[in-house]
Amino acid sequence: MNTPRDIKALGDWSLSEGVNQSIYSTYFHQPWEKIGPGICAWYGTEINRLNTWWNLAMKPWVDYQRKCTVMLQAGNPIADVAYFIGEDTPKMRGIREPALPAGYDYDYINAEVIQNRLSVKDGRLVLPEGTSYRVLVLPPMETMRPDVLRKIKSLVEAGATVIGPAPKKSPSLENYPQCDAEVESLVKELWAGEKIRSITDLQTVLPCGPDVVVPPDVVWKHRTDGSREIYFIANQTDKARDEKISFRVKGKEPELWWPESGKTEPAQSFQLQGDRVEVPLHLEPLTSVFVVFEKPATQDRIARPASQPSIIQEITGPWEVRFDEKTVTFDKLMPWPEHADPEIKYYSGEAVYRKEFEASSAKSDVVLDLGEVNAIAKVVLNGQDLGVLWKPPYRVNMFPAIKAGKNRLEITVVQTWNNRIVGDAQPGATPTVFISYKSKKPPIDLQPSGLLGPVKLEIVKELK
Repeated sequence: MNTPRDIKALGDWSLSEGVNQSIYSTYFHQPWEKIGPGICAWYGTEINRLNTWWNLAMKPWVDYQRKCTVMLQAGNPIADVAYFIGEDTPKMRGIREPALPAGYDYDYINAEVIQNRLSVKDGRLVLPEGTSYRVLVLPPMETMRPDVLRKIKSLVEAGATVIGPAPKKSPSLENYPQCDAEVESLVKELWAGEKIRSITDLQTVLPCGPDVVVPPDVVWKHRTDGSREIYFIANQTDKARDEKISFRVKGKEPELWWPESGKTEPAQSFQLQGDRVEVPLHLEPLTSVFVVFEKPATQDRIARPASQPSIIQEITGPWEVRFDEKTVTFDKLMPWPEHADPEIKYYSGEAVYRKEFEASSAKSDVVLDLGEVNAIAKVVLNGQDLGVLWKPPYRVNMFPAIKAGKNRLEITVVQTWNNRIVGDAQPGATPTVFISYKSKKPPIDLQPSGLLGPVKLEIVKELK
């Protein structure tokens, strides 16, 4: 019973881990029109046309993912460390030992890539497509084939930095027992001669500072595309925050590319710090941004702190609210589960809030702030669609739809199927929806639902 808002942080984390193509694994065909949730799985988040939020949120959510995918497939990933996963099978991931210091990135690498695709250039381990690493880390394992160890020896002799414990024998019976003797001979040459060392602190072999300096609850990914450095930055918390983030970039000006809106703009402030650039960022809840460096910069840019929005008007009740065929009046905004009418208390689907208000200003910097919304809202002002808001902050620029004088505001709000399923489970209730698998067992809590506000008009210098 999730909406895109609920899974965005997890999705952004996966982007920061290197996933740059979203695939929907299951879509159950639904023979019904309006009696969802319909045929469901016992895992994951349902993606099908009977979702309550399908019509409102699916397109902006997918558009967000598409923009991120395009950016995170550009050029090559930047990672300082390659961790060899070893040769035991089955194998999907390796051991990161010693631990990766904060602010650096890594890739896993297997024996086939080491043997057939890895070379050394200017002391870096390089793949044919251009991806490179500063350090190759060997796993804490007792086995390695002689062929792999011979290739590692050639990389070290070409100037590569390789660290990790020495193997003791081959995992294969090919050329046994000579294979074990060759491993022993290569180990003596490489480890006894300190061409490869076993260390506990990776920082001692990383000659550069962190790629990014961020708080632990801000995730990131770095790619390079020609002369352009691309950093994905995502706030994993549901709180707005201001952070100064330091990037390992020399002499370039940052631009901010916002994947939720598609807007791009120069960063208002930044400081050049030798081989680094520090950029102050305001991150709204669960918000992500691409910080892009391409244009050369010769001096800092210091902007005045942004002024706080000034509230010019609060839009209060009563509100006309339509639930399917039922229209009621809310004297003030309230959660649907707190309503006395069971049809509203357990309602799932789209509810349309309507309100007329007088506006004293029709300037381009007037912003509508919906306050708290559960969970998705579409805003229409004077017949003009201002867009869908599927995560906080629930704010939208009202220009050019707003006009001085009377305005008609329409806000469509949608939540999940959760509350309708709870209602159907009440003693004596007549079921109104069909679900093939109830992933949650009673008792199920009601979810907060509806437009809760406060709904305000604000003057904002610039809305991102």
